[in-house]
Amino acid sequence: MLAVFLRVFFERKTAEKHPLTGWLWLVFIYLVGLVLWGIAFDWRQTALTYHDWAVINMPRIQVIKEALTEGILPLHLLDTATLHNLTDRFLALPDVITTPQMLLLLAFDSDTFALLDILLHYSIATIGLLYIRKRFNLSLFVYAILFFLFNFNGYIIAHYSVGHATWAGYFLFPAFFLLIIEFIQNQVGWRWVAKVAFLSFYIILAGSQHHFTWMMLFLALLGLAHFKRIKWIMAAILSAGFLSAIRLLPPVFIIGAATKGSIFQFRSGYPGLVEMFSAFLNIRPLSYVVYAPNFVTGYWEYNYFIGLLGCAFLLFGLIAWVKDPKKQFADIILPLGILFLLCMGFLYEYTLFNLPLFASERVISRMISLPVSFMLILSAIYFQAWYDSQPEKTSHTLGGLGLLFLLNDLLSHTRIWSMKKAAEYFGEIPIQLTKQMIQNHPDPIYFQVLIAGLILTTLTAFILLWLVVREGQLLKRQKRL
Repeated sequence: MLAVFLRVFFERKTAEKHPLTGWLWLVFIYLVGLVLWGIAFDWRQTALTYHDWAVINMPRIQVIKEALTEGILPLHLLDTATLHNLTDRFLALPDVITTPQMLLLLAFDSDTFALLDILLHYSIATIGLLYIRKRFNLSLFVYAILFFLFNFNGYIIAHYSVGHATWAGYFLFPAFFLLIIEFIQNQVGWRWVAKVAFLSFYIILAGSQHHFTWMMLFLALLGLAHFKRIKWIMAAILSAGFLSAIRLLPPVFIIGAATKGSIFQFRSGYPGLVEMFSAFLNIRPLSYVVYAPNFVTGYWEYNYFIGLLGCAFLLFGLIAWVKDPKKQFADIILPLGILFLLCMGFLYEYTLFNLPLFASERVISRMISLPVSFMLILSAIYFQAWYDSQPEKTSHTLGGLGLLFLLNDLLSHTRIWSMKKAAEYFGEIPIQLTKQMIQNHPDPIYFQVLIAGLILTTLTAFILLWLVVREGQLLKRQKRL
């Protein structure tokens, strides 16, 4: 019985014969991930009263809680520190979280909501990875490698550790990858446009304006490689923008102040390839800093630890992708390559940073998460093809040991960058989350912009749904003929 259970984990054909055992493995992998997030979150024992948790995101979450409990709109704030002192207009910041699940704040405190929100998005990422597993016929073993490398690398653990609660958009990258695959396989139309737009809209609601920007940039670069179908790319980008108008229009009030503020000046990408690979290979503590011309940055902006085996997995995928005789994913070489290049040094500062739509990306090393996420998925696809050609007993033994070593590396990093360690390093910042934070006042122009954004969002949603239904009806007619 145990032998069958293990064979299901390593072999696709055996897993197909024992689907229930396969699902048990999937549940087990998911539960192991919950344990890792529990360790990262210190099992809810550490109060989120430090660094960006205390200064930015917990006060903002508390504003929404106050709005829900008091039944008022969160339009203006008394204390503007959580808005970087740029404005008192709460919705003028594009990275304010306004997702539907914030209704949970009616039943839970802000710290508990933060944990639930992370677990929700972790679950969304799991669903996306399961779709990738099904589409590319990955074994449970290869799926597990991809699952843990994507969900528990140094990048996402470090950002959440220091309080970047708006990084939830990262967990939607598997879904975005699937949409890109649909495009390069010519499965485009208004249904595809609508899926891109609504996915992007949710990412904006999650406060992940950075991730939205990277995705739109990737789509624009993909359009250059597929100029004959660029109309669908443009339709997707415009639809995503108009659908998100309720959250993207109000920030026009702070563009001037944000570009002039010292905290929003451009910093740097990775100094070079050596430093980038070092960030993949080495576990460094919270106290480690990166020195570059005119600034010093915390290492969480560069951390992308996946360990030696994770790097080998990633490099294997890169080499296999380049040497692939079928060139099945060659279409995304250009956009991924340019994104990697823009993450290095100061190239972004001298190019896209001068455009208003891209000026928010002051720490461009963050953008590397999109191309790396795609490369991890591609590595899993190519590794599966290679793994299938290996002798069973040898591959099972080496594969199992390798996965255990990989998990140990990721666990070690998670413990070092846990919220408990972060709270000890940064120290507590006294904040009062119970005081009255919302102080609405007459602001006609602000109100008009919000109403205009709501109208544009609603109108775009109806138009997209109508186009999807119309397209579906036309396809049915064609099939009948």
